[in-house]
Amino acid sequence: PRDLQQESSLEAMAETSPLVQEVERGQESCTDQLKAKVEDQINTILPTDSDKGRAGMLFATCLLMFDGVTDGWVFADLVVCKQWPVLGGALAAVVLIPQILTFSMLYASGMTRWQDAWQVLVFPVLGFATYSCLDLSPTLQQIALAITCVSPVPLVNLAWGWKDGKLPSESGGVWWEVAEGLIEGPCSAILTLYACCLTRSPPSLKFLASIILSFISTSRAADKFSNFGMKRELSEHVIGFLMQVPDVVLRIIFLATLAFLTRPLGDGSDDDLKSSKNYFVCIVLVADLVFNAAFLSAVSPMPKVFWLLLSTVMIISHP
Repeated sequence: PRDLQQESSLEAMAETSPLVQEVERGQESCTDQLKAKVEDQINTILPTDSDKGRAGMLFATCLLMFDGVTDGWVFADLVVCKQWPVLGGALAAVVLIPQILTFSMLYASGMTRWQDAWQVLVFPVLGFATYSCLDLSPTLQQIALAITCVSPVPLVNLAWGWKDGKLPSESGGVWWEVAEGLIEGPCSAILTLYACCLTRSPPSLKFLASIILSFISTSRAADKFSNFGMKRELSEHVIGFLMQVPDVVLRIIFLATLAFLTRPLGDGSDDDLKSSKNYFVCIVLVADLVFNAAFLSAVSPMPKVFWLLLSTVMIISHP
């Protein structure tokens, strides 16, 4: 009996010893530990749900606005400085098309009105009209072209939902962010990386800023799209965003590298300009788009604008 008492006392001491407790804590997953630390920090800084909602909206607005500005500067640099109208036009298209698709989808679902089309058209019309109709210096030409890639939608959504710290469902704010993040973000990053590869030199500050902001906006939108409709804490949004970053970055770098390696080569001094026209990677993206559209049409019937938008979004992220 005395031996049994000694063994039980030793076991009790082992169970309560700091070493055992450290081992048990070490067995917890890294994700849970990181989530707990993030939750503690967020709750300290932002105690109420409204504060957390406003902080998330303000971050999303700043991210999308700065992303649009840097994409505009890259677009202006490609057209005015490098004289690559094809590549610059492609960049402008991937910035404007997601906005048109999102507006069409929201209008088809009754979540917006024709009067709200000014949010999509005002800056592109103003920028292109100024660039085409006025005799401007090269600096002002770059400013006019940069304006075309900026959208006031994030600012409108921020003003709409600031009071309660969340966007009303009729604003379509989540879809604006998902479309811009998963169509405009990755496509602009691919084109910017491709342009950097063509110059055979390290990216300039404006190119690097555009790439990094596209990585961030795409990762954040991928997390929102993957967990669409789920109510989550702000800390879960942060963890989900961090988990999306490696996959998004690798996929974008892969597509940019594929575009560079499969480019049609030119001859002599015209090599770079001819290489800015790439067809193989376009075929790959269109094939992925068609596959996604066929999958969505087989799973559930929906209006064409819906499956076109979702098919394009699913090239980078799946729900």
